[in-house]
Amino acid sequence: DFEVPKHRASAFEGTDLDMLLRANRIESVIVTGQSISGCVFYTAHDAMMAGYYVGVATDCVSDREQHWHDAALVMMPRLFNYVGPSTPITETW
Repeated sequence: DFEVPKHRASAFEGTDLDMLLRANRIESVIVTGQSISGCVFYTAHDAMMAGYYVGVATDCVSDREQHWHDAALVMMPRLFNYVGPSTPITETW
């Protein structure tokens, strides 16, 4: 396991995360977290733009406001490879 401290909404912005993933030949990123409309969304977006297969585990995310949470869940399936429960992810890996 690696620890990558972040200081922006995206875990890719201003960190060595991309370099670390590529050095370890990782091609898929599963994003979880406490702000689906903020940090989770921006991290998933930057991962997509960097060419990763992006998954968002919907039962492993939250937000301060339910309407923000719901709005993010409407947009994400149009952008990312997998948006759904964590069970298929854990069963696959």
